[in-house]
Amino acid sequence: MAEHAAAAARENGHAQFPPIVVNRASAGSRLPLRVTVLNAKGGAHLEEIAARLARPPLADTDLLLLCEAGWRSRRSARREVARELADRLGMSFAFGPVWSMPGRREGSIGSSIGNAILSSQPLEDVRVVPMRRYWRADFARIPGAPNGVIATVRFGGIPITICIAHLESRASPQFRAEQMRSIAEAIPPTGAAIIGGDFNTTTIELGGRRIPIPIVRALLMRRGRRCWPQKYEPLFKILERCGFAFDDANVPGIPTFTFSRMIPPFVRPKLDWLGVRGLAVVKGSATVVPARGSFFAPRFSDHDFITCQVRQS
Repeated sequence: MAEHAAAAARENGHAQFPPIVVNRASAGSRLPLRVTVLNAKGGAHLEEIAARLARPPLADTDLLLLCEAGWRSRRSARREVARELADRLGMSFAFGPVWSMPGRREGSIGSSIGNAILSSQPLEDVRVVPMRRYWRADFARIPGAPNGVIATVRFGGIPITICIAHLESRASPQFRAEQMRSIAEAIPPTGAAIIGGDFNTTTIELGGRRIPIPIVRALLMRRGRRCWPQKYEPLFKILERCGFAFDDANVPGIPTFTFSRMIPPFVRPKLDWLGVRGLAVVKGSATVVPARGSFFAPRFSDHDFITCQVRQS
């Protein structure tokens, strides 16, 4: 696995950063466990995120998978989001920088955006798996490359592989499938596993800044494509061949992303996903939770939380 990651990094020709890992004593090992995913949009609204996590149905979250978690970045108000949120929740964490500016000391990490795993159990065998980088003008000069973070946790005496991945929003479905293949090859082929994150399942390639009008019209007219993107995104087939199932871990047809609450739900896409292998999803536990404190409160992320409970199969 380490050889695979190193080879991918060399092929990409972009910097790869080591994970930051802080473990705490176990906060309780039990099954079923609740796993929650959020694209934090930098995480500047950390208090609002923590407050929402303190309320049902998210209050008993054992595993929190964060995309776009800031680390001393402008988008995080210069806060170390994974560390501060883990401190508040009493959890261990692993943070894998995706884009990072150099720190003051040689080899250190400065302002970063990345992916994080927070766990009520200590994290073992943490590793960062680089993925192919899609050229974008807004990131052309920033060191780094997309990645997934993989770790092992133990709940109820069962070792579970945990993975978070954030795929490219501007690329084609085939490009995202190639990114996911790098992750899938780094996950052990057998054993209990959970994968989640912002897979950006837009079903199209956005490419440059302007989106052709016919594509916009097609997406607006075809709600099934936006909210049931599986048959248009080959990354699902890759994960299904690795034994992952998605049906029970996700709420069918419910979108998870919006630029603004003014956009009606029927035109919003479903971009965020959870997949489970070797574990059973507790029936009816999959939920999409809006990223706001109340109905009238402003959103603190353009993505909603997704969550479910899993138990021994």
